[in-house]
Amino acid sequence: MAANSSFTSFFDRWLSRQEAFLRQLETLHRRQECSEIIPRVFSHYQEFYSEKSRAAHADVFLLLAAPWLTSFERSLLWISGFRPSILFPILMNSVGGELSPQQRQRIEAVKAETRRKEREITQAMARVQETVAEQPVYSLMRRFGKLVDGEVTDFDTAMERLKAAMLVVVENADALQGWTAAEVVEILSPAQGVKFLAAVARFQLQSRRWGVEKDDSHSRRQPDLLLEYVEIFVQIWLDGI
Repeated sequence: MAANSSFTSFFDRWLSRQEAFLRQLETLHRRQECSEIIPRVFSHYQEFYSEKSRAAHADVFLLLAAPWLTSFERSLLWISGFRPSILFPILMNSVGGELSPQQRQRIEAVKAETRRKEREITQAMARVQETVAEQPVYSLMRRFGKLVDGEVTDFDTAMERLKAAMLVVVENADALQGWTAAEVVEILSPAQGVKFLAAVARFQLQSRRWGVEKDDSHSRRQPDLLLEYVEIFVQIWLDGI
């Protein structure tokens, strides 16, 4: 599981830098400072997506399972990351009261386009997943472990096609996440953009902290995880997101 270990180590380091960025974002006030840090934050996210893409090409099934995340974080996943439309309630909670009518109109247009693309990508993943229950993959999987030489080759070929199809969906999902964030920040003023990016980072880091705490708790006892996760999700929003 070298790919798992490699990306887990990267992700831990990346989250540490995310915490450092959050501390900076929370202390900025001057327009010039806000304008300067926003490209640096996006570069930080681009580093994450580049490393994630390498991990996906190495093993897209492992990427979708995301063993480096906590149980709570995985419960929030769409494809292999947060659903892009989750950015809009974060936006409204962070700077909604500061938006002009023109900004609100542009944000609504981005939201509509994001949700349209989300539906397309969700449907694409559903089609890929359905192919596992179709011929010839279904018959090959039923007989896995009893396949003769030619069938083993057929099975490997089918799995490679499945991986390739899933990889396309993952890359499209990641692209939509980046596009949505960039479009939103483009509409905002530098100061609003900093507040929004801080709220996004806070949401991610708080989700991580809650998840680690609850996974540690789960290792000592067997809680009702569904109820606890609902309570945690509500608490995250109440904590200032």
